[in-house]
Amino acid sequence: MRKEEFFSKLRFYLSKAYTQDEVEEIIRDYEEYFTDGIHEGETEEKIIKSLGDPEDIVEDMVQTDIEDGKYTREDFNTYYSFKNDGNEDEYKNNINVDSYKFKTNSRFKTLESFVIICVLIIADICYFGTVLLTGIGIEVGLISSMILFPTGLNLLSVLEINKLMLIFPVMLVIGSFVFVFIITYLLVKLGIGLNKNVIGYINGTKKTTKYINDKITKDEV
Repeated sequence: MRKEEFFSKLRFYLSKAYTQDEVEEIIRDYEEYFTDGIHEGETEEKIIKSLGDPEDIVEDMVQTDIEDGKYTREDFNTYYSFKNDGNEDEYKNNINVDSYKFKTNSRFKTLESFVIICVLIIADICYFGTVLLTGIGIEVGLISSMILFPTGLNLLSVLEINKLMLIFPVMLVIGSFVFVFIITYLLVKLGIGLNKNVIGYINGTKKTTKYINDKITKDEV
């Protein structure tokens, strides 16, 4: 079995059990596993042999997700109906289409990642720059207003007004300072979280990679 056929078959059976987004994430993980193996001097045939038949891979993956409680058996009703009805003819009818999808995905994967990273960098500069500059600017303004409080005390003394009247603006400034700091922190944290999600999309999910490694270890034992 060649690499193209392996991925065509894997994508076909995955599509019977998982959503399109999940299929793409899993495929990316297996592509990365192949790339790492080739860089380490492994042949495609050896990598495919270590992974096993794509149909068995998906079957094991489905069973693992059910056992781990990620999904229930009812969530895979379509998959099991497909298995029970027989699938050889349907697979043969779809193999050419799936092969084309694999080749297209492999061809544009690097370009897609590059474009996403460039867009991410530009978005980060705009987002974090705006959040931090705005937050720091407001905080500096509030600190400056605190510096002017002694002048306010002198003014109240001249006007013979109770100095306790300054408590309310002081509390307002302090509260605003804390509020702006918290909002800035949360916005920065949100931006970092979004960055992690984008990087996770580029690299694929770690869960599938762990499944691959666990399967290889189990097969070797």
